[in-house]
Amino acid sequence: MPPTDRRPRRAALDHGAERVSELALLLLALSLLLAPAGVAAALLLLWLGFAGRMAARWRGPRAAAASLAHSHPVVWLTALFVLYCLMQTLLLHVLPTGGPPPDPGTAADWARLAVFVPAAYVIAARPERLPLLLLLALIGLAGGMLLRLDWDLLLSDAGQFIDKRAGFGFGAIAFGLYGGTALLGLILLRRDCWLDAAGRPRWWRLLLWSGATALVLQGLVMTKSRGAWLAFAVALALGLLLQWRRRAGVPTHGGGARGSRAAAVILAGVLAALAVANAVRIGDRVAETLESARAMAAAEPAADEDSSMRLRWHAQLIGIDAVAARPWLGWGAGTAQALMGASNDPAVRYEDGGVLKHLHNSYLEAAVELGLPGLALFLAIQLGLLAALARRLRGGGGPAPAQRDLLVFLLAALVLLLVWELFDYRVIRQDWRGYWTLVAGGALGVVLRPLGRLR
Repeated sequence: MPPTDRRPRRAALDHGAERVSELALLLLALSLLLAPAGVAAALLLLWLGFAGRMAARWRGPRAAAASLAHSHPVVWLTALFVLYCLMQTLLLHVLPTGGPPPDPGTAADWARLAVFVPAAYVIAARPERLPLLLLLALIGLAGGMLLRLDWDLLLSDAGQFIDKRAGFGFGAIAFGLYGGTALLGLILLRRDCWLDAAGRPRWWRLLLWSGATALVLQGLVMTKSRGAWLAFAVALALGLLLQWRRRAGVPTHGGGARGSRAAAVILAGVLAALAVANAVRIGDRVAETLESARAMAAAEPAADEDSSMRLRWHAQLIGIDAVAARPWLGWGAGTAQALMGASNDPAVRYEDGGVLKHLHNSYLEAAVELGLPGLALFLAIQLGLLAALARRLRGGGGPAPAQRDLLVFLLAALVLLLVWELFDYRVIRQDWRGYWTLVAGGALGVVLRPLGRLR
């Protein structure tokens, strides 16, 4: 036991670190899709706050190991993943692969995935603040879209503006993930958006919600990201199914039921109007995909040799060969692009000679760079979060429908991410890390036992 006179200092450190962590999470949510510098500062502050809280509780290495052993399984899976990423890079420097050298910086970026754990402990302490964090993230996304719009083109030629592929400051595929998640939240958490504390719909809320939904949906369509569209459709179908199953047979009352039905009609009208307005654009993109797939299946020379589907297909064939050559330890973090370049395969090069930056599949990228053990840990973290949320939902998911809706949204958002990762790779980028911190941290935070405050 520490001396009695050290306890107040430990409690003061814990209290201060807790405040830093809370501020960091608020900053992260607001700046997530608005200000990259704010995301960098927030992630750093999350680590500092977590380190301060751990320092206040430090009782030696044996006690720390015992604490980790009794933590949530996702926490120790994450600890294993971090250790594996760092040790694998060190080992591959000692035992060269004969290929490109691993990049320690990229290995550290893989390991930084663990930042969602500090965020989860902050959320676990006050889970009722999670809707506020999601609202701040939505405000930041909408603000970022409006700030980064090409207003000159919009005002001069609205049709050309809508036809132009947009990422609103990010890659189009990346914004497809972020915009799809925001739209998923607007639909699955619609009751929180429509109803006041007494359960009555407010028309000003409906108007704000309709405007935000229209903006985000139009942004998602403008990304022209087929993978993001598919991931959103799968996640939305799952989320609506879970909500329907949980609400079937639950009685509703009077004005609240009529108001909710009216709001649902508005929801259907907004989505239908935007779907009709963009039907031609969506249809053209789907037809283009089907034509590329048909040409590839028939081994026909494509009209566009630089098509994204053809490039990605050949890149993933190279990735599969790389995994087969070194399945267990992998080639090392940051080596996938160099392996594609070393293959001398013109099918993974653009017309200007540049090589694809990555394999456009997060799971294949993990298998190539980290080996099958690294891929297994990467998947286990995400599937562990899904399993924890599913258990919570089966156990009742909290006393209020709003809490159940929040759990359904978090589960559906993780499914959206799991499907999206089949088509892109962004784990080592700061914007993805911030998104992951909020979504995965929220999912773990609502099932995690909080640290508690030292007294």
